[in-house]
Amino acid sequence: MPELQRRIDLLAGWLEQIRVVGDPRHALGKAARELLPAQTGLSRENVEWALCNSLEWTPALPDLSALVANAIRCETAHVLLSANVFASALRAIALALAGANTVFVRPSRREPTFATLLHEACPTAFTLVGDLSPLPGDHVWAYGSDETLHRLFEIWPNGVTVHAHGYGYGVVAIEEPERMSAQDYANLALDVAAFDQRGCLSPKAVAVVGSAEQTEHVAQNLFSALKDIQMQMPLGMLSAAELHERARHRDLYRYLGHCHESEGCLVSVDLAEGPWMAAPGGRVIHVRRVSSVVAELAEHEADLTTIGAQAPSIPRLTARFPYARVTPFGHMQTPPLDGPADRRTRMEGMTIDTASRYGLRLRR
Repeated sequence: MPELQRRIDLLAGWLEQIRVVGDPRHALGKAARELLPAQTGLSRENVEWALCNSLEWTPALPDLSALVANAIRCETAHVLLSANVFASALRAIALALAGANTVFVRPSRREPTFATLLHEACPTAFTLVGDLSPLPGDHVWAYGSDETLHRLFEIWPNGVTVHAHGYGYGVVAIEEPERMSAQDYANLALDVAAFDQRGCLSPKAVAVVGSAEQTEHVAQNLFSALKDIQMQMPLGMLSAAELHERARHRDLYRYLGHCHESEGCLVSVDLAEGPWMAAPGGRVIHVRRVSSVVAELAEHEADLTTIGAQAPSIPRLTARFPYARVTPFGHMQTPPLDGPADRRTRMEGMTIDTASRYGLRLRR
């Protein structure tokens, strides 16, 4: 059997085995629903949505084939997981399994539950470890804050290749506000509400090409949709730091613009085309009037992971921003399993050497 097909079959078999973690009737699926809300701070409804909708349990064969075809071939791979979005563990581990013969996974100490459940579903696929100790020639898929990644880059030995995924966020582009429907706003609200906006795919800003009145109309409709989704998928527990950032952002835009706020969400509005601002998360979204989406986003391209857009805008934005996923509203948090969700880091990674340890920017 050709190596490519063998790896596709192995990865498909692993996905079939771990699928029980999403099954509410299975012991592991029950454990996920019981443990993850407290572990992540997400509401039970948000965890349930993620288990049923955001995990790539049954990828299309072309997507799985694309992932394996572009995977990095190596003998040993290591995966360092982040706590921000529990569901991201599946894709991160899949990327390593697609190309390596031996895989070590270190879960986040703040959220070890989901990776542990995946391991219990299929103990032979990878090894759970408390610390990573990569050797020269090994590859590491690392997820976390830029500060964490820089620290690890300093302590790992020369010759380790790092595939680093640090700070990033999603944005929404609305170039024809008059064509926005109630369903568009409901889909956008879901993109914001999923994982309480903690992930790198979560939208933090909305760029609107239009008049001040049209921009305000977008903000009000999105605020209404976020209040509606609060009834179905309540906001979970926010940390002290998240609450502080939310209050700081609210106070800033009470001065620079204005805000629409309820218990479960905050929409800040800038009608004067002031300085760019990405909202802090915790269901806080910034709506901004712009003259040109492309010109606006180009200045922040290094941070953009995904762009939610209206259908007519998708081909042009895809061509202009090749390292961001450009997707319809409602799909920003559910990309296909065809490779890294965050495309900004080149797949061949960066090999640590003495000269590159200083002044290195881990983002593309």
